[in-house]
Amino acid sequence: MTMRSLAFVWLFALLATPAAADDSAWYVTIAVHVDEAGGKPVELHVAVPADDPRQTISEIEVKARGLTSDVIDGAEPEVVFRGRVEDSKRVAVSFRVDRVPWSTALPPIDPVVDPPREALEALRPASLYPARSILVREFLEENVAPRLAGEDVDVLRAIYDVIREELPYDRKGKSLPLDVLRRGHGLRIGRERVFTACLRSAGIPARFVEGIALSSSTKRKRRFWNEVWAEGTWHPVSLSGGWRGKIPSDYVAVAADGRRVVRSLGAGVFTYHVVVRPAPPRSAQATPSPAAAAAPMP
Repeated sequence: MTMRSLAFVWLFALLATPAAADDSAWYVTIAVHVDEAGGKPVELHVAVPADDPRQTISEIEVKARGLTSDVIDGAEPEVVFRGRVEDSKRVAVSFRVDRVPWSTALPPIDPVVDPPREALEALRPASLYPARSILVREFLEENVAPRLAGEDVDVLRAIYDVIREELPYDRKGKSLPLDVLRRGHGLRIGRERVFTACLRSAGIPARFVEGIALSSSTKRKRRFWNEVWAEGTWHPVSLSGGWRGKIPSDYVAVAADGRRVVRSLGAGVFTYHVVVRPAPPRSAQATPSPAAAAAPMP
């Protein structure tokens, strides 16, 4: 084949290649498998991401497979499945997410003297964020207070650095914050919960966020971070991920402050996985539904 023929073939292939999908737009399917219910009532809650300045959610579709389903709107949207399961059942929630690049300069963050109403809840202790625990207070007094006295650093940065140094990641570690403090190491989710508890204990409003990393190759694609209140807005910070202010472009916030991506209030046990696929730009003439674009459930 001559060079001219090769050039023609290359040009033809280039022109015939369909337009690439927008890497900020994705179809996401959360597929849930419930088993061992024994014919008893099942109630599954599947969290759906909420709209915020960093993401827009649309085209929500539900596969109930014989169960009833209710789509709950509001600040904490979710789909609730109810019914009886004799053997096993697979259900799914699909949606489109359009991500907006987000980066903010993280200001020095110190305790809030007069927190606004919207930040008060993020200061309260909770079972997963035991801000009033003696263990949490001792950890701050023994490890963070000396650093604040000896260095020109804000409180958030001091807590962030100390936890990353003193409580390293351990894939066999624990997920509950007090267990992490007792053992001196923990899972990513456990270290992030310690971060939440310590921030609240120090007077910094913080809310724990569970999300998904769209480019992850793991089944659940789970990621964890915090949002901290400063200068009239929320700023993303991830101790477990090692970033502050600039949230990764493929992260989608799904649930916050103890809510889970999937939770069960009925019989049976469940597992879930997340399937993602790039979505075409909004300007495309034909946009497939998220259910059609996502890989089929196994």
